[in-house]
Amino acid sequence: MDDAGANGAEGSLSLTGSAALAVLSALAVAPAAISGAPEALAMGAGALGLAAFLQFRVIGPLARRAEAAEAAAAEMTERLEHMETHDPETGLPNARAMAAHLDLALAASARSGRRVGVCQLDLTGLRRVAELHGREAGETALRRAAGLIRMETRKGDLVARTAPTSFCIVSMNVSGEAEAEAMAARLSRAVRTPFAVGSATAEIGCAAGIVLGPLGEADGERLAVEAAAAARAAREAGGSHTLFTPALKARMETDAQLRDELSAALDEGRIEPWFQPQIRLSDGVVTGAEALARWIHPERGVLAPGAFFPVAEEGGLMDRIDEAILDRALDSLVSWRRRGLEVPVVGVNVNAGRLADGFLAERIKWALEARDLEPGDLAVEVIESVLIGERDDEIVRSIQALGRIGVRIDIDDFGTGHASIASLKRVKVDRIKIDRGFISSIDVDDRQEKVARAMVEMAKGLGIAALAEGVETAGERAKLLSIGCAEAQGFGIARPMPAEALAEWLRVARAERLSA
Repeated sequence: MDDAGANGAEGSLSLTGSAALAVLSALAVAPAAISGAPEALAMGAGALGLAAFLQFRVIGPLARRAEAAEAAAAEMTERLEHMETHDPETGLPNARAMAAHLDLALAASARSGRRVGVCQLDLTGLRRVAELHGREAGETALRRAAGLIRMETRKGDLVARTAPTSFCIVSMNVSGEAEAEAMAARLSRAVRTPFAVGSATAEIGCAAGIVLGPLGEADGERLAVEAAAAARAAREAGGSHTLFTPALKARMETDAQLRDELSAALDEGRIEPWFQPQIRLSDGVVTGAEALARWIHPERGVLAPGAFFPVAEEGGLMDRIDEAILDRALDSLVSWRRRGLEVPVVGVNVNAGRLADGFLAERIKWALEARDLEPGDLAVEVIESVLIGERDDEIVRSIQALGRIGVRIDIDDFGTGHASIASLKRVKVDRIKIDRGFISSIDVDDRQEKVARAMVEMAKGLGIAALAEGVETAGERAKLLSIGCAEAQGFGIARPMPAEALAEWLRVARAERLSA
């Protein structure tokens, strides 16, 4: 080969030098592909032939595979990013995406002078639809609501699902409070429109809260909180919508202060149980006592749950309250028994969030064993509606676990939560507590008597005990006994009282029975 040919060959080899690593790796990963290389050389193709052969048989296919893998990875990344910012059930942006969008909207508002409106919609009744028509109908109702909300919003508005039963709308260029309220009313009205479920008709409720951001506002999180507070106010008032006002802001500040005080009260042991005795109607023998939370406030005196439970629920303090009441109730039971005062069982209320704790049964078992108490010494009172709530499967498993270790299960406020007999059969229920609304004036109202009698007979048919709540008069006691209701509690028997006061009440009640 002359100098020119040598130089040409060297140039050709240098041009394909970038493929050297690919050639070496191909020897390891694609031996079949290069098996024809010797034949190519034998045919006189030389280095240039080998380079072309590798390009066609090895490098090209590998490059195409790399491109396909890169495209698949990009698609997967895009899907993951979409999942992080969107709700899987409705396809709408989620709370994270809403917060980011709201910050951008407020920044644009500061530049343009256009106000931003934030509207939260809280849906109610989805559980009821699911219970009456099946879980699929409940999911359909949710997706239908999402679609209606999107239809009723303007182009450019963001609709997000921010919680299981809540949606949030961020709207640009809202002219004023009148337009904001009109938007909230329109959205609420659309969601509340009845719809067909098979041959039946169903409907869900909707409470809307809206806040109009001041010009120059930059705190999107605060606006979202205020919209939620307005929605809560609309829900509590039974209305369709509420505009966030200075009065609502003052209430929020008061609630925040109360929440801080409540947290401190828990730390200091000022949340304590007061006990209401339960008796057997036939002879007045005490069958148990229900522990009811009371806040011993240094300035406002003794506060009942209605004064602080709403704030506790909003502030995430209900679990701490339940734990405090359980511990002190069990301590009181031990104290009474040491003094010879027999209370067969003490009942405590447990909120839905704590019932969803998969370790609740173990925690309660430990609390009982630490005091040498038996599982049957405790009754866990569950409000009826939690059996058909959003986390009903978790709650049912927790209640079943409590039943397996021997803790008694009471269904509180029975008749108010829309639970079906099928729901009662899902868990081992020891007793239903018939709500006061079905007991009041039972001795003079035939309709009340028929409803209460049906509940008692149903309980007997299921092998469940029945207790009447809120009994106030001797006439009600007599009528309940006549229809077969075995137990009762209420102001007509005794009001809730501190542990030491109940000890004295037990002594007096025992003395009266013995002297009768």
